[in-house]
Amino acid sequence: MAETLREEKSPEQRVFGEAFSLNNGVADEATQKVYFEERVASVVEGKTTWLSRTMDGERGIVADLYKGRKIVATLHFDYDVLLTSVYTTNEGGSFGDNALCDEVTFDNAVAEAEKFAGNLS
Repeated sequence: MAETLREEKSPEQRVFGEAFSLNNGVADEATQKVYFEERVASVVEGKTTWLSRTMDGERGIVADLYKGRKIVATLHFDYDVLLTSVYTTNEGGSFGDNALCDEVTFDNAVAEAEKFAGNLS
């Protein structure tokens, strides 16, 4: 019986797939198109999914974490300080009215957002 290893995706891969890398920037148009098609379909299906709003913007990168077709967290990576903040929306609140974590590493921000989403019903 052959044994296979299941490779865990890095936080960067979970958020951006192969469409963007903090080190290498934006991928080619074909890769970006596949990324957005797959992610939008996953959002429509109600899966917990990261979907980028911007890739390689001037001041940073923004991505939303969807669960049940709703945005549950918004991640902002700031190029100026190379740190990441995550915002959530309180029940009945306005969009992004609660800081989940502020100016932490990208990996920590992704982990906190995914943990938060996992705790939602």
